[in-house]
Amino acid sequence: MAHTSALAAVLGGQREIALCGRLLAAMAGRAGQAEAEGVSLACREVAEDGFRVRIRPAGPTGQAERQSGRGDRISRVNAVIGWRGRGGRPLFTGEIRSGALAVAFDGALGSAARLREAALERGGMLQGGGDAELIAAALAASEQKTTINRLLDVSRQLEGGFSLLVMDEDRLIGLRDPQGRRPLWLGQAGEARLLASEREAIREAGGVAVREVEPGELVILERGTVQGIRPFLRQPQRGCLLEPIHLCHPGGAFGGAEAHPLRQRIGERLAGRLAERLAEGAGEGAVLALGAAAEPVAAGFARRSGLLLERLRGDQASAASAVAGRRAVLVGTVLDSGRVRAVAGRLRAQGAREVCLVLAAPVAVASCLYGVDLEEDAGFLELRNRNAPEVLRAFLGVDAVEALEAGELLELAGGGWCTGCMEAEREGAAAPVAALVVEVVEAPGPVLTVPLAEKAAKVSNQLGLFGK
Repeated sequence: MAHTSALAAVLGGQREIALCGRLLAAMAGRAGQAEAEGVSLACREVAEDGFRVRIRPAGPTGQAERQSGRGDRISRVNAVIGWRGRGGRPLFTGEIRSGALAVAFDGALGSAARLREAALERGGMLQGGGDAELIAAALAASEQKTTINRLLDVSRQLEGGFSLLVMDEDRLIGLRDPQGRRPLWLGQAGEARLLASEREAIREAGGVAVREVEPGELVILERGTVQGIRPFLRQPQRGCLLEPIHLCHPGGAFGGAEAHPLRQRIGERLAGRLAERLAEGAGEGAVLALGAAAEPVAAGFARRSGLLLERLRGDQASAASAVAGRRAVLVGTVLDSGRVRAVAGRLRAQGAREVCLVLAAPVAVASCLYGVDLEEDAGFLELRNRNAPEVLRAFLGVDAVEALEAGELLELAGGGWCTGCMEAEREGAAAPVAALVVEVVEAPGPVLTVPLAEKAAKVSNQLGLFGK
């Protein structure tokens, strides 16, 4: 089973907290089991005088948490960022010299140990040491004056795979790692500007998905404008292949790959791989998807194989007659051994004569370095490490297991993708800062390219691009 985090941000419009909540609710599936999830929000409040600004956590109900002893009255909330997923301290709020700040993070920093050591050497005290807090500490230590220039300065210290949201007293900022390993989309809902991990979340929340934030791009949402900055050298795209195959909404997209047609092609390829086995008792059997993510894969498999596409109701076939005395083909995107064992047992109880398991992705052979959690129970991991297929089939309670190899998935998806968990591949080179490209996304005009090297922050200040 694979799961990861979701990010969302809203600037302007009305009912920003509710809209951010809808964005996060639409991405509930990214974290796997809903009961294991956590949700964190931070809102930016403006006082009645229009000058005093406060950034603070928001509670589970979406109401800003009030601090006792504060007498100033708050008139409105004008920006919110949020996180949904598993794990601790993914969203951090605090104050630095340039003002109040909130940071939300999805992914994993390869440079976390160095950032933690640097923060402690400066005499800082870390509350939990999560990646969001480490980035906030680095921003606080930067000698630059504005949040944008601080982030440009800190970006050269960030390695790994990540999407990052930063909210200060004036703007919202989104940043993707230069190889695009983690997702981020730009959208709009009326007057509100949106950032979210998934395109379909923006659409389900009533917004319009404008575009995917490019790998290595830093986007600035401020006072009705959207600017794009690229503080990293352009690098080959290495987005997580599990995103379009499993993690994102079936109607979503990532790295130029549309999830639904890709998953259907995978299902057709899997049916071709099992053609000889399926020829025995042709047409007798049912195809059942293990979850919504696998439904397009199951549809492609059924179309190619000629088997009936059925639905699961809980852990059993919705109609026992569909599997009684027949073959049942369970279709998944990634392996969830606990669910497979439960469903296979129920199908046997319903009279299935054979249970086959087909998976879009091969069983993970390594942990992910870039923020996707790959969970399996200890019993399965022990058997997998023995490399004994017949023992694995017995453990899962199925008669056959088929999965596409990483090379086949790359052929179907096209382009460059990270398949490290499938092939024990290890990457994670530093992303050097070498050039800055600034463009106003919504207003046509010249694109300014400035060679920067170590002078990115100085040049941006001279150009007056980022306000105070």
